[in-house]
Amino acid sequence: MQRVSGERSCRDDLAERLALTLSGVTRILQPLEKIGLVSRQSDPSDARIGYAMLTEAGQDLLQDAHLTAMMVCQELLKDTKGELTLFAPVLAQIAGMNLSNARENDDE
Repeated sequence: MQRVSGERSCRDDLAERLALTLSGVTRILQPLEKIGLVSRQSDPSDARIGYAMLTEAGQDLLQDAHLTAMMVCQELLKDTKGELTLFAPVLAQIAGMNLSNARENDDE
């Protein structure tokens, strides 16, 4: 995704990254613009290019959501360390990884 000056992203890149049409991105961003989480910017050198930019309120909300998600994950996983250790080989097999090969590669 093309990033320009901080939190600004090209709408075309957003559409591609989210597998949406430009109109789909616009429909998603409009309510966010109305409540002040996202602002719209045009490119002064090319009127065809539009940018979406997180406002300060949008950045604050994103930071709070990230912190909340991390706390929830830590709470959900706090008593599962032993279970995760047992489950890791299964996950590796699902991913098509051979753990012994992975360990050998780590030693190199």
